[in-house]
Amino acid sequence: MDDRCKATSRMKELLECEHYAVTGESKEKAMHTATSELFRIWEGTAEIPSRKARIYSIVWRHKVSPGEIARRSDFILASEYVDNIDILRSSYWTVYTIEKDCVLFVLLPEPVYSYHISRYPFMYIPMFEKALAVAEVTHEDFLRFGQQLGERPQPKTVLFTNTARCGSTLFGRMLNRPGITVCYGEPPALTALSLALGDLMDETKVRNLLHACIACMRAHLPDGVICVLKTQSFEAKLVPLCKDIANLKHIFMFRKKALFSVERICRWEEFHVLLLLKLYNLSPRLSRSIGSLTAGEDKWLTTLQPQNIRALAAILLGSPLSYYEKNKDMYCHPTVWFHEIIDDTESVLTSVFNEED
Repeated sequence: MDDRCKATSRMKELLECEHYAVTGESKEKAMHTATSELFRIWEGTAEIPSRKARIYSIVWRHKVSPGEIARRSDFILASEYVDNIDILRSSYWTVYTIEKDCVLFVLLPEPVYSYHISRYPFMYIPMFEKALAVAEVTHEDFLRFGQQLGERPQPKTVLFTNTARCGSTLFGRMLNRPGITVCYGEPPALTALSLALGDLMDETKVRNLLHACIACMRAHLPDGVICVLKTQSFEAKLVPLCKDIANLKHIFMFRKKALFSVERICRWEEFHVLLLLKLYNLSPRLSRSIGSLTAGEDKWLTTLQPQNIRALAAILLGSPLSYYEKNKDMYCHPTVWFHEIIDDTESVLTSVFNEED
């Protein structure tokens, strides 16, 4: 009887209008989520057994924009069954996103190392569009799974953080060398962790999940190949949480005189951006749920309270640099400058690869 009361209560919670606003789900998606969860609780199958993964087939997928934050509600899921978590050791499974109470993997039609930056500048797009199935695991099992993967010899890995509009995608393609390196462009799970830090999860939890996440991302590379994880600008805040990750180095890229370029990008969606800023002053939580611009720079928005596009652009440009300066001792290479890549590509690449080796 307690489980049925719990199911009814959860159903009401999921169908509250506030739930749509906070999660960004449409009413139809929330209805499907609520119905599925209600059924699992009612049947006593809501809890995923230890060391198991719940596997779903994808009925429908929907995003307003490909750049939206990866989340469970991107998919309408059905036909679930439970399998051993070791199924996720296959190179066709990879981490899609990390939510407050679970981790989602997607099954891809090709091995994950095929989705490198030279083919897909933004990895989250094919992960959403080409996913064949979804697997859900608990945080506890994900941490255990990542720890087991981490006990094996770890490939050399570079976390490539950067600021907005610095040419990082171009440089990422330069770093992607067949047989030598595999560079992934903006893995969505890292973005999810950077956005969750402080608001949804404390530093300790994010650190533990980050360590497991990196172990999963680099688990399937051929022997001797270097893994490069090129991030969005938000992930610079994750660098200090990477201490004690084996064979992990850091590089950072910046571009001089990039403020107007960042501002121009913001003005492409000026109405939306200004709406997010005004909304942030009224309800930070609601604003963060709608757009990653405010979700990713919560600390600086609270402190500086920008009132226009240029002020926001300055925050987007300067925030990653501030994290870099604060944690400079963790980086293996001086700042990679956009103008140096353009003017003397060979020297920059030689210098970076020497540090990676």
